[in-house]
Amino acid sequence: MRHRSILAVLALAGGLAACQTSSVDAADTCNARQLDIYLNALSATEVKVTTANRVGSRPIRYYTEGDPITMDHNPQRLNVELGKDTRINRFWCG
Repeated sequence: MRHRSILAVLALAGGLAACQTSSVDAADTCNARQLDIYLNALSATEVKVTTANRVGSRPIRYYTEGDPITMDHNPQRLNVELGKDTRINRFWCG
């Protein structure tokens, strides 16, 4: 009987963890998902202006892969990682 209770608690905890992960992903707090069309594009001024217009008034941090960046988490901030060739590698919130 006790074994079943432990399994039930573990199953519930796993289910809650899965719900939390999907709700955080679904939130897309910085609107990064709508920018995937710019992946691998050069980070020219026009792309930066369009990116800023699409995500609205929120902080945007551009950095080149391998650059040191602060680890302060801001879910509203859009991070734009550039490759060594200045093409956009990825967008992420944080």
